[in-house]
Amino acid sequence: MYSNRKIISILLLLFFGAIIFGCLLNSKNGPAEFFSAKIPTNFQGQKAIVNFNNSQIDSLKKLIVTEPKLEIVGDGYSGYVFYFWYKPETAGEIYIKGYEATNNIPLSNSNLEENTLNEIQNGSENYVLFKGESIISEGTMEKYFPARFEVWFTSKNKSQKKVLEKLYIIDGWDR
Repeated sequence: MYSNRKIISILLLLFFGAIIFGCLLNSKNGPAEFFSAKIPTNFQGQKAIVNFNNSQIDSLKKLIVTEPKLEIVGDGYSGYVFYFWYKPETAGEIYIKGYEATNNIPLSNSNLEENTLNEIQNGSENYVLFKGESIISEGTMEKYFPARFEVWFTSKNKSQKKVLEKLYIIDGWDR
């Protein structure tokens, strides 16, 4: 029979082994480029606003926009909310694509596009506010890297056009 001391030793060994194994797996959570990405000194991106209160969100809905616009709120821990304005000429879909800006590496594969996709039923004479939420799964929290986000429109006949792009400094999600 095993003594209590041996059982405790085995359990501790398994426990710490599991922690070390988990750390090794977690370190491979995203491409290494994001863990060492340097923000170029001439990079013209802005940091995402960390949080909006309800009155700030309400003011976005009242904002008068005269050209396509993109604003991002959030962080790597809780994810990002994308607010984007577009004047659709026809029915279609509008969504966000993201890239690490210095190496042009796509962010969050197709999840970002799926999570920010908005259906447009009809064209409009005015700019319309669209919204999407997504986690950026590359990178690590509080270690910022340069990103480029693009707003894309695909019409019902499947023609695509990039509406705008904007540079940001963001952090990722490393759980």
